Amino acid sequence: MAQHFLLSAKCRDFSRSELNQMSDEEIIKLMAKLRWGHDDKQVCPGCGVLDSHYERKARSQWRCKHKPCGRDFSVTSGTPFHGHKLPLRDIVSSLYTFIVHASGISAAMLCRELGCQWKTAWLLQCKLREVIIKYRPLGPVSGVTQMDGGHFGGKRRSANKHGYRNKETINAAIAQKVEGARSMRNKRRMQFLPGGKANLLRKKKRRVVMVLRELYPEKGRGASRTIIYIANSENEADAVAFAREYVVPGSTLMTDESGAFTQFSRWFDHQTVQHSLEWQNDKGVNDNQAESYFSRLRRSEYGVYHGFRPMYLTDYANEMAWREDTRRDSMKEKFMGLLQSVMKAGFSRWFGGYYQGNRRQTEIVGVARPQN
Repeated sequence: MAQHFLLSAKCRDFSRSELNQMSDEEIIKLMAKLRWGHDDKQVCPGCGVLDSHYERKARSQWRCKHKPCGRDFSVTSGTPFHGHKLPLRDIVSSLYTFIVHASGISAAMLCRELGCQWKTAWLLQCKLREVIIKYRPLGPVSGVTQMDGGHFGGKRRSANKHGYRNKETINAAIAQKVEGARSMRNKRRMQFLPGGKANLLRKKKRRVVMVLRELYPEKGRGASRTIIYIANSENEADAVAFAREYVVPGSTLMTDESGAFTQFSRWFDHQTVQHSLEWQNDKGVNDNQAESYFSRLRRSEYGVYHGFRPMYLTDYANEMAWREDTRRDSMKEKFMGLLQSVMKAGFSRWFGGYYQGNRRQTEIVGVARPQN
């Protein structure tokens, strides 16, 4: 039996111990090379001149040698970490921690590792997710693709009754117990019924994550690319708009038998599997790669972040899409790739000055793009 990639030496080509052995100067040179393509030349963010500018070693900065600019800048000037307070070693260490965990890492755990406040760790992770969204490839998919939708957020709380297996029995038992009673405890129980007030408020936070996954031509390799779409419900209008924009006409599109996908045969070779009977039909039609993505996102929701809110659901959904697409990249490939994206991303539009009031005002519905 072949060894799993995550257990192979190819995957373990870059470790935390190697990162910790790097000096501060080596870390700065690495970041400079990934950003400017040189470790001995820099591009001044003020005048845009590439040159070996005057080095200010005491502050880990450079001063532009071209007059009248004379601007001081560092390797993180004009990046998502512009004006950072954390040491660069902590930033690259947190980036390594971010890529190691298959289902993500909570800000509560990261802040304990870095010895910083929770909000510092949370904001750092949010900036990494923004970078991931900015560099996600959004070109149309073709060939064999799979599409599905899953509900996330707004999880309903069940009534506090043990031993009952269906809603009718629970409702009857609670109704019998609280009939004529007006205590606050009984009011609270009633709120957690399927139609209770508290659950109705939770339901308003529920969203549908639609996923489109392009498969490798070779069997057994899974999906090569993932695109995410956020909708208020799994409806035909959103599904058709998503598929028509991001799937090349004539491609093979596999889905389940949801009513949202009934019109796909007009533009694609639409093949369906009936999930109430089977996961894959006799012809090999399935949407297992879409379900694989949902499995990772669900583990992240329940086991790591303990809930998603509509405002930032697209950030977490795209993070898991990136993790799925880079699952066969080695540690060094993922680390260098994400660090290079960070160094070239420019200022953070969504989270720069977050605690000074510069915040996203509305949730992102549809496909997240850098200009959203």
